[in-house]
This record gives sequence, C-alpha cells and structure tokens, in this order.
Amino acid sequence: MRLSIALVVVGFLCLAPPARASAPESSLRIYGAYLPSLVQWEDAAWGYGFATRVSLNARWGVDVGASRFESSNSALAPMTVGFSYGPQSRDGWKPWLEAGVGYYRRESTEYAIARRIGPLAPYYGGGSPRRTAQNNIGGYAGIGFDAPLPGRLALATGVRMHGWAGPDGFISLQSGLSYEF
Repeated sequence: MRLSIALVVVGFLCLAPPARASAPESSLRIYGAYLPSLVQWEDAAWGYGFATRVSLNARWGVDVGASRFESSNSALAPMTVGFSYGPQSRDGWKPWLEAGVGYYRRESTEYAIARRIGPLAPYYGGGSPRRTAQNNIGGYAGIGFDAPLPGRLALATGVRMHGWAGPDGFISLQSGLSYEF
C-alpha cells in the first residue's frame, strides 16, 4: 500500500510544472523536411509543413500539423494531430517527444513501361501516365528539440516516424523555425 502511494506521489511530481515555471506558451513551427530514400519510395523526397502547439501546461501540449513531400513521381500529404511532452530546461533548450494519429494521402504516377526501365520511364516516353491515390489512417511518433534564438524564435529540429496499415511507413527529418506566442 505504501509503495502504491509513493508511486502515485512520484507520478504527480513528474507531471507537476517545474518550480520556476513560466506561463505555458503556444507555438507555430514552419519547417522544411527531408524523406530519405526507403524501400517503398524510388527516390528521396523533399517537403515542407507547419505545426501548431497549444500548451495545456508547462510540459504538455496538443499539436496539429500538415506537410507535403514530393519526389519525381510520388507525393505524400500527412495531416496529423497528437500530444507533445516537452520538459523545460534552464538554458532555454526545449527537448520534446510527440505521438499521435494522422491522415495520409499518397499520390503516385506510374508509366506503362516503368517495369522494364524503372525510374527512367518518364524520360523515355513510357506511355501515358496513370495517376493513383491512396488514403490511409495511421500514427506517428517523434523526438526533437528547440534551440533558442533571439526573441521568441527557436530553431526546431526533429525526427518523425510515420506508419499505417500495410507495408508503407517512413521517417522524416525536419528542421525549421518555431515562434512562441
């Protein structure tokens, strides 16, 4: 019984705001992203996106975001919502963890001759293109940090792992600016 009470007290202390906590801050993050070449993608993709965080307290927040990645013949547009946890540090650096759910729309263009000559099909007149689209629901998890810059700006850098039912899934590397308000 004493052990149970001790664990509950320690749990509340971990969730409590730090002793010198400032008011919770919400933020807007605008970033560029890179999607390394993986098995399901023929080549690497570059992307962009935004995310907004509404703080619930000094450590927890709700995140909503959207991004778009494009390669030579594919595009992926995730729209996500989730929770983030970010303990405050004394020197201004803000590490964070995030997890949530997302809606993923993947569009691709295939050429009739693509199976014979692979990714060079668009350059060799591989026939008329066939466009396909897939919609999926999935989840994501990420880790990163915000490094302080002058004023209310921060350099936000992180890694996100996305996945959904089926063989697809990807890792994105993100970096951009975050503005706290």
